[in-house]
Amino acid sequence: MEDVRANKEWICPHCTEEKGINPYWICNSSLCLKKRKMAPTGIAIFKAREMGYKSVAHLLMDQLQGAVKG
Repeated sequence: MEDVRANKEWICPHCTEEKGINPYWICNSSLCLKKRKMAPTGIAIFKAREMGYKSVAHLLMDQLQGAVKG
């Protein structure tokens, strides 16, 4: 919430994905992931941070980029 309050330009992940603002950025809500035929991440923030990511969305974005490149 601090990021949202501090940044007037902040856009939610779902809206970012819908508008195509950032390639590979996807909303990681269970509803949006199910629509993409992907498994919901559950509470994956601890795994993401352990791996050095700022958020689960950043982890997913990196995985999607790797899948496209690989």
